Amino acid sequence: MDADSAVVVAVDDSAAAMDAVRWATHEAALLRRPLRIVAVIDDVSPHRTPWSFPPDYVHETARYVEARLTEADLVARTVSQHARLGDLAISTELLRGSVSAELVRRAQRSEVFVIASDPSGGRGLFSPLSRLLTSVNRPIVVVDGFFEQTMSPLGARVIVGVDGLPASNEAVARAFIEADRRRAVLHAVHVWGPDTRVSAVTDRAREEAVLAERLAGFSQDFPDVTVTTSVLEGDAFGCLARTSNRADLMIVGGRGRTALASLLLGSTGRDLAATVGCPLMIVRHPHPSTTPPRPWRRHSDA
Repeated sequence: MDADSAVVVAVDDSAAAMDAVRWATHEAALLRRPLRIVAVIDDVSPHRTPWSFPPDYVHETARYVEARLTEADLVARTVSQHARLGDLAISTELLRGSVSAELVRRAQRSEVFVIASDPSGGRGLFSPLSRLLTSVNRPIVVVDGFFEQTMSPLGARVIVGVDGLPASNEAVARAFIEADRRRAVLHAVHVWGPDTRVSAVTDRAREEAVLAERLAGFSQDFPDVTVTTSVLEGDAFGCLARTSNRADLMIVGGRGRTALASLLLGSTGRDLAATVGCPLMIVRHPHPSTTPPRPWRRHSDA
């Protein structure tokens, strides 16, 4: 299935939902993509469940979801106007059905899918975030609060977690694109140690060489991106969580059972999604926009 060209953000009743809308609005402008705001009316029929519902439950729920969608549309348009984001196309879409199933279906067709972190950090068995993190092949961004500095072009910083296997290439490629569009410094973090299981070697020089090899080709394609690196010994979650407070965006890969990819296969990934101090992008599978044949070219500021 081909992805459409939109940055899609899901709106629910969480406190961070409108922060996710704000972040997605800026992201759509950076990517020069339309913004689509979606909300789901849970298709719960009182006649098909063993529970009792008040007579007006379905109607009132629908009215609330529609009101949240209208509020989100206003937030996005206000952000776009105040930040002078240009002629950003903004639209809304009201979906009906199972919340998790509808969000997964919509996310699979998006360029980037943005959602607010839920209280469980995606650990809940029936959490929509959990379904997204394990089922969707598009970049997923989890936002847990909005930080004004994450949208600042001055001193911007993107962090990418890099392991020693080719599976992290998608995350690295996406990180270079995001850093280039933000004119941000890209900081690559490589974690090694007994718990990372990314390599049999324990020599720091060898680990630094692994990191340099992963970055080399992308640095040639994106000569304007300043790259800094850290090679850290310890567990992936702890090292990445500590560095996230100094980032505008953190990007990790999510394919395979490597140190960083395994974050999404156990409880650690949910902890990271719930605790990082910046928006977290998870790149689970190859995506057409992450491996462009030519370097991305920004338009003139004139």
